[in-house]
Amino acid sequence: MVTSSSVVVLADVFKSTVIRNVIVIGAFVSMFGINVASSFHTPRLLEAMALRKQVPDVFAKRNSKDIPVNAFIITVLFAIVIPMAFSYDMKGIMIISTIARFVQFVLVPVAVIMFFYGKTKNPTLEGAKKNFATDVVVSVISLILTALLLFKFDWKGSFSTTAETGTSLNMFAIVAMLIGYVIIPVLVYFYAKAHTDKKIAQ
Repeated sequence: MVTSSSVVVLADVFKSTVIRNVIVIGAFVSMFGINVASSFHTPRLLEAMALRKQVPDVFAKRNSKDIPVNAFIITVLFAIVIPMAFSYDMKGIMIISTIARFVQFVLVPVAVIMFFYGKTKNPTLEGAKKNFATDVVVSVISLILTALLLFKFDWKGSFSTTAETGTSLNMFAIVAMLIGYVIIPVLVYFYAKAHTDKKIAQ
């Protein structure tokens, strides 16, 4: 599986053509389902953020069919541009998906620790029980393991392209990652903070 160059790596494990086809078709159906689901819930998430004043109100506007068109358009643009940054290579797309999971693995434990120590800004569920072992110890272990995985991650190989002339940095992919994981979150943070400060001042 490690040395396989197939799009669906698991299919190479089996010699039977029937089983391999079933796995490939199953992977295709699964990816199609995920993409369809994402095309619906991602714009809705963007719309919800706009309603909470975390992003500009333009993403909350709906057309005559009651559809948040602006949120759908920006979602489609990102869906096209980000895979394009990795030349629509399955390995590259898996890498960006993996990095997204790494971000989640960092944010969730931090949020749980903040919840345990009562540092959350928004109200939490009444009666939610706290446990030091599960909320703090397990979260800290999770952060340590995530940091180790990030350290072992092949950043150079993942963000470079190899051609006949040699290996060079994939600047398109690097810029796309910086925009998606650094610039946009920073802009969203300051936009939401400015709105909150304005609301408090009023």
